[in-house]
Amino acid sequence: MKILKAFIPLVTILLFGVSCSKDFTNFTPSTAIIADSAITSVYNVRVAVNGLYANMANDGYYGRTAVLLPDLMADNVYRSLQSGARFTGWSNQSTTSVTSSDSYASGLWNQLYSIIINANTIINKAPALPATGTDSLELRQLIGEAYAARALAYFDLARFFSYSYTKMNYRTVDTSGEGVTTDLGAAIVLNSYPQDMSQIVYPVRSKITQTYTQIESDIASALNFLPAKGDVMSRGQIDPTLFKIRLNAISVTALAARVYLYEAKYSQAIQAATAVINSGRYSLLPASTLVNDFHTKGNNESIFELANTSYNNQGSNSIAYIFNQNGYGEMLAPDTMFKIYDTADARRGFVTLGRRNSYGGENPCYIINKYSNITNYEENIKLFRLSEMYLIRAEALGYSNIPSGYNDIKTVASARNEILGASPTTATTFFPLLLLEDRKEFAFEGHRMFDLNRVHDPSKSDPATTYGFLHYNTQTKTINRGGTMASIYLRLSLLPIPYSETNRNPFLIQNYKY
Repeated sequence: MKILKAFIPLVTILLFGVSCSKDFTNFTPSTAIIADSAITSVYNVRVAVNGLYANMANDGYYGRTAVLLPDLMADNVYRSLQSGARFTGWSNQSTTSVTSSDSYASGLWNQLYSIIINANTIINKAPALPATGTDSLELRQLIGEAYAARALAYFDLARFFSYSYTKMNYRTVDTSGEGVTTDLGAAIVLNSYPQDMSQIVYPVRSKITQTYTQIESDIASALNFLPAKGDVMSRGQIDPTLFKIRLNAISVTALAARVYLYEAKYSQAIQAATAVINSGRYSLLPASTLVNDFHTKGNNESIFELANTSYNNQGSNSIAYIFNQNGYGEMLAPDTMFKIYDTADARRGFVTLGRRNSYGGENPCYIINKYSNITNYEENIKLFRLSEMYLIRAEALGYSNIPSGYNDIKTVASARNEILGASPTTATTFFPLLLLEDRKEFAFEGHRMFDLNRVHDPSKSDPATTYGFLHYNTQTKTINRGGTMASIYLRLSLLPIPYSETNRNPFLIQNYKY
């Protein structure tokens, strides 16, 4: 398969104005941009789609960064005082510690646009391929997977690099009086890798509403191409082993539920989440086996996960390695995180009291073991679970039917052996409970900052407390970020667009204060 040389490091080079290399060679799909000429058969498309999943599992995306940062930016994780140089700026979280040259922001941006460009090539070229019989069926499925992967990538661009959709009209000024606009979304690119200089484009950032329109469109296209029952075909046959590690009609519906929730389209979120729940393909893990079963590949609760094998994993760059005390072990849970769980709550088992495995490190400290396998790294990254569908539906119902929303919270809480208090009757009591349940359920999975940004807690009068500022650097000390809370939110609730991108593309507007 012909693909562009993998040493081209930045998506800016691919998108924003540097001529194309004519030197082609073979590389694994996870490190390459696919040339149009590579899509010549169903086999090529199959390999290219596998490459999309490899990009998702990269440590620059869900292999580590996208799982860690939302918890590190909020109040679920802090970095050990005895650490290396990993995620230094994000652990400090001051108004100046993270810059537009941040390698983690750049790495995530590059992975997302690599997926988008490769998905574009599949979407643009694969429909014209001659295929009959089972090849024709599989080709349709592969095209659907490409649409789904592109939808997920644009959604994560919106989440990490744009302000919350539900807060897009949130305006403020910093202490210097500079006005801020917060409704910019992703730079939408739907073409393949440019084949010559005449095809080079300098995209601008869309509005956040336009970004979500694109995401919804890609989800609809994916569902149109994917088999309705969720079956996944490979080499002409349905392969049940791929059901939870490939995007299919049910897992794409789960993505739709999450997207609709972030858009505050609550009736659609309820409908999509209910469809997944009622599919009968998943069940909540029991409290007695939750911690062990979470680590099991394809467990009963998992809807979609990214596969890791002993020969294809992120190794010392994995999320497990940065949690495990026999690895880097740098990321720890504050004591406040441990204390949110009842003693009988099974989820408490994901945080254990121990000692930082480094000279001069914290002792005692709370060690995170939600991802922990650094023996053979055969631990899949969970992106969608059934419990999320219940809590998505609970949140969406909370705006119109608090008792029904509370029933969904109870469903998850009961499965975890959590003891709930009095039933909430107002938004002031319901949404804090919902946020707390989200925090308990999805700790160390990359949800916390987004939940804080998305959900307004009406029990809090200070807007700062609703935007995810409570970040613990140690178990007892909070960061002093300086400035007004409003301006801090605008500066530190999202990632910077890489300087290498804005430097080459004058139309790409940088995020506030980066």
